[in-house]
Amino acid sequence: MKVSSIERRTMIFIQTHQRDNQRLTPTQKDIQRYFGYKSKRQVCELLSSMESKGLIERATLRQPILVRKETLVPDLCN
Repeated sequence: MKVSSIERRTMIFIQTHQRDNQRLTPTQKDIQRYFGYKSKRQVCELLSSMESKGLIERATLRQPILVRKETLVPDLCN
């Protein structure tokens, strides 16, 4: 499985956001704003691709995005 640079940057953004915001997951709007996407559809397609590769899980409304432990970015694991 090849992880694209935008997928890797998105995982870093999600992990950083969760770390800095008491484990609160960023919304699709947060991701859209951070990466400068013009529509939420681009974010939805990105997250769907990441989910199909097993990089993330989208579970519940309370914790909508979970980064899988085996895909954690090493420098953010502490």
